[in-house]
This record gives sequence, C-alpha cells and structure tokens, in this order.
Amino acid sequence: GNSALFYVTTTGVGASYNWQVSTDGGNTWNSVNPAVNNDSLTLNNITVAMNNYQYRVVVSGGCGPGGSFNSNSATLSVSSATISVSTQPLD
Repeated sequence: GNSALFYVTTTGVGASYNWQVSTDGGNTWNSVNPAVNNDSLTLNNITVAMNNYQYRVVVSGGCGPGGSFNSNSATLSVSSATISVSTQPLD
C-alpha cells in the first residue's frame, strides 16, 4: 500500500519520456499503464506481488535527430509486513 518514486535527470531540451516495466527480469518491457510521459514515475498502492519488477525510462527527442536511449533499470524491492504475537493473551 505504500508508494515509490523513480526519476531520471536529463540535459538538453525537447526530451520526451516513456516509462516501462518488466515483470520477467528484464526480458520484455512494456509501457506502464497508464502511460507516464515525464521525468518521474510514482507508483502508488504497491503490493508484494510487484516485488522485483524492474522499471526504466526511454528518453527521446533531446538526443539528436531520431535518437533515443534507455536508462538503466531499477528494481522495486517489496517486503511484506510480518505479524507476530509478542505476548500471549490471558485466559
């Protein structure tokens, strides 16, 4: 249920951004849904099922004519809360 923020810093003008996610260790990449087209990606309501998802951004437009590049990927690490009983209830 928490959130996470990923961002990229670029130089130049006219850059466009397309954030992508991989759920299979970086073998395939898909645009995040809904699409995020700025320099930061905020994930809300994160679940344990999202553990080890990888995120990257494709930056284009500011890299010369027709140029684009992929950022390095970042891996989301999610741990589940562990509930324990420290004192047993009295009968």
